[in-house]
Amino acid sequence: MEEFALERIRTLVVEDDPVQSALLRGYIKTLPMMDHVGTARSVNEAERMLESLPVDLLVLDIGLPQESGFRLLERTSKVPSVIVVTGDPHHALEGFEHGVVDLLVKPISKQRFLQAMQRVQMRSAARARAGPAHIKQPEQPSVLLNSGRRTVSVPLNDILLVEAYGNHVKVHLANERIVANATMDGMLAQLSGMEFIRVHRRYIVACHAVRAVEDGKVVTPVGEVPVGTSYRREVMGHLERCAQAT
Repeated sequence: MEEFALERIRTLVVEDDPVQSALLRGYIKTLPMMDHVGTARSVNEAERMLESLPVDLLVLDIGLPQESGFRLLERTSKVPSVIVVTGDPHHALEGFEHGVVDLLVKPISKQRFLQAMQRVQMRSAARARAGPAHIKQPEQPSVLLNSGRRTVSVPLNDILLVEAYGNHVKVHLANERIVANATMDGMLAQLSGMEFIRVHRRYIVACHAVRAVEDGKVVTPVGEVPVGTSYRREVMGHLERCAQAT
């Protein structure tokens, strides 16, 4: 974990819907460390703008006219950090195969948007501190946790379990527990599009932490947690696949 400093992010919005485009631009303008450098309405227009503009971040809609926004990521060699915007959460797997920082599912709240931007800013700060050699290293998605008076960055692969803890949450890592100033719904929003699933009103489990699913419980390295009755139908198949994959 590390404390981080924010860097200014030059952002290109790629969105054909004028209402959604205005919403995203409005969110960006609320952040003093963000610069909106342009808006494209198609893959071809975005390609031209990437050739002529300095861009650190794409906020990229997938449902663009004529072709998917993912084609832009496949065709251009000048891809900066990417936040994917979609109306279908099933695009998450393909998005993270492309190395996107985050995936936002419409309708996008301001809080969820700001959480995604924090991830981008944290990654930018890490690059700046590490220097050019860092670009050659694999990047690991992280989540920001407000714990007491500090904000820390925790790699998602380190998180095994999130547990409700009064008005806070307890984030279980392999050798540490972090009490964070967040709600379960807030944590689930930050983890949206990642390999995490809520199995009970008190628990969110990381897919990579599932060791077995048996007798209505999920076995993890930090203990067993129950699968809530109202969650069971939705999550059991997913959790079984997680257990088989680990």
